[in-house]
Order: sequence, then structure tokens, then C-alpha cells
Amino acid sequence: MSRATPPRGPRHRRLQERYRAHRIRRFLAPVAPGGELAFDVGANIGEWSAVLRKLGCQVVAVEPQKECVAEMDRRFAGDAGVRIVQAAVADWIGSGELRPSTTSSTHASMSAEWRSTAMEKGYMPPEAWLEPIEVPVVTLDSLIERHGVPAYCKIDVEGFEPQALRGLSHPIDGVDFEFHRELTEAVERCVERLDQLGDYRYRVFVGEWPDAWGPELAAGAVASAVTALEPGIWGMIRARRL
Repeated sequence: MSRATPPRGPRHRRLQERYRAHRIRRFLAPVAPGGELAFDVGANIGEWSAVLRKLGCQVVAVEPQKECVAEMDRRFAGDAGVRIVQAAVADWIGSGELRPSTTSSTHASMSAEWRSTAMEKGYMPPEAWLEPIEVPVVTLDSLIERHGVPAYCKIDVEGFEPQALRGLSHPIDGVDFEFHRELTEAVERCVERLDQLGDYRYRVFVGEWPDAWGPELAAGAVASAVTALEPGIWGMIRARRL
């Protein structure tokens, strides 16, 4: 006879949160120097921002969803080292349409290409996407003009990473951006933009809290490395400026 799964209460959630924070810290520690400025683009509820703060970074957390911003306001109340910007990031300033998802607030996207691919491949059903909401939009350049050039920038915006990087004209020493195996062209556009700004080398990390990676790659080898992965794989690509 099978045993019933015990309920997962507050203690389990706390342990899970600590484990996730530990994994994020392992990933960020080599590239997010303490005392420096870091951008968390697509901050959601601030998990990465919290780890960046523990590493000693000053953080600009950028997130368009009101509910997530409200959670970060509570999380970082009284912490002057975190500045929260309620906006999406693209290559224009103004407003844009964000499609929230019933599956998770982390799946909200401005990318029609990613939504189409996710439905076509069966990763998300069409009914998962809610009606679009209008959100403020800023550029990385406008954030830099207001807050300064970061030493590190994480970009996790569900397929909209190329548009976010098109709004950047300042080289940043360390950039991590999310990729999806099925959006190889988006990876190519991201790498092309970064290489216009500086001499970068890249590593491909697989998974949600990545701590295993392949060799350092030149720009021309990144898309091939992503294409060689199994369908459905996603993760982060790290760009390090030489």
C-alpha cells in the first residue's frame, strides 16, 4: 500500500527557499561583485535581487507586474540598496502589451514569438495566456541614465531578451540572459547585439538554478551549442566581457 504524501507546510517552503537561494548564489557569486551595481531585469518577486543584496550589490529590480512589485515592496521595505522599477524592458520607451499567464507569474511575456512556440510545442496550452495588459516600458539605456552602468545585468523576460538588449548601447561587464532551445534565432540576436558593444565570451547554463556549464565559447559558437541541446531545454547564457 502506498503512503500518503505528507503535507508541505511553512517549514518545507522555508527549506525550499533557502535551497533555491543557495543555488542562485553559487551561480551569481563569480560575476556579481559586492559593492557594485546590478540590474535584475524580469525580477518577478525578487529572488535574484535578494541574493544580489546578500552578495553586497546595489540592485535595480525591474518588473512590470503589479502583484510582483507589491511583493518586492514588502520584501525590501526599508532597504535603500534596492530600487524597484515597475516596467517592462524593451528597445523603446512608453508602453507595451504584456500577456500574463495562469501557470505562473514568471511566464508572463511580451514575446508573441515565444507564446506561439510554447503553444505549438505543447509547453503551455492556449488558454494559459490571459488578456494582454498595458505596462510601462523602459530601455536599459534609460535605466543606466538614471541609475548608472551596472557591473552585472540579469535578463529573464520570456523570449523578449533580444528587444531588451537592443535598448542597450553601453557595454556591461557581465550579462546573463535566458534562452529557450526552440528560440535559437533569439539567441543569435542577443549575441550579435552584445558583440556590437564589446568583446565577449559566453557559457551556456542549463536549468532553472544552473550550476553546471559547458566550455567558454566565442560568439559564433553559441547558437550551435544551443541547437545541439535536447528539445525543451532552457537556461541562461552568460556573457563575460574581456
